[in-house]
Amino acid sequence: MKCLDIDQIYLYLEGELSPEKAGAIQTHIAWCQKCSQAVQERSFLLDASESLPPMEIPIDFAQQTMEMIRPEKDTIWSLFFAAAIGFSSIVFTMFMFLLISGHNPASFFIRLSHTFLFSFKTLSVWLAKSVNLISIASKVVWQIGSFLLSGICRLTHIMGTEFQIGLVILAFILYISLYFGIRKNILTGERT
Repeated sequence: MKCLDIDQIYLYLEGELSPEKAGAIQTHIAWCQKCSQAVQERSFLLDASESLPPMEIPIDFAQQTMEMIRPEKDTIWSLFFAAAIGFSSIVFTMFMFLLISGHNPASFFIRLSHTFLFSFKTLSVWLAKSVNLISIASKVVWQIGSFLLSGICRLTHIMGTEFQIGLVILAFILYISLYFGIRKNILTGERT
């Protein structure tokens, strides 16, 4: 029999082996000094661990443990430090790319600044036009809405209830036909 491994030693000491295997291990221990010493050391360890009193866990053990491993709240300085490290790593990576690729850093940054300025100028013009368009559209919608509302208010004083109901139904039919007509034209235009 070859020398015992740690699992076999513990199974033997805990009495979890069959009688045949336990007998074979006892025979091996009788003539193998190394395995005999290993079994004796493990036996002392098992006896010592069994003699210890049972460990009492505090009631709030889980809460205390979670409080110890809970991450600290980020301060403004830690966020600033993280942003500085990120920015410096981007700049370093860019410089390394420029050095490896053989580009001139000055011309690269000049082109980058021109691109940035052109994009900023285009975006600011587009934003100004969009704000102006939204302002004009809201004024037009407001005026049309106020004219329609005042016209409807004046008409309701003149017309009877039956005429108003018929007018609402007619407007609804007109709206539905307009919707489907425009939709048909859009879909027809998309196909061609």
